[in-house]
Amino acid sequence: MESYFTSFASNSTIPFTTASVVTTTAHSGGGVSSEVLGYIAVIVAVLLFGSNLVPVKKFETGDGVFFQWICCIAIWLTGLVLYGVRHFPTFYPIAMLGGFLWCTG
Repeated sequence: MESYFTSFASNSTIPFTTASVVTTTAHSGGGVSSEVLGYIAVIVAVLLFGSNLVPVKKFETGDGVFFQWICCIAIWLTGLVLYGVRHFPTFYPIAMLGGFLWCTG
């Protein structure tokens, strides 16, 4: 079955077939299942995210507001660089909800 796709940039029609659509499965043979991988990721997150501020205890941080501000800037800049490295994929604003909830404690 052949259909046509209209390109908005060039205003031309490009033929394509539905048979050319490739489907993939979430689990491909002999690897670790996605459920097991998810549980491993949760365990790593529980162990590592809670200990990320332990080295800071060696230093005087005052009330911690400046330190938190620097951490937020570093996290944002890291995300911005990775966003650029990934060639600026589609941005979903609902994803900011997780960051907002994380920042509010």
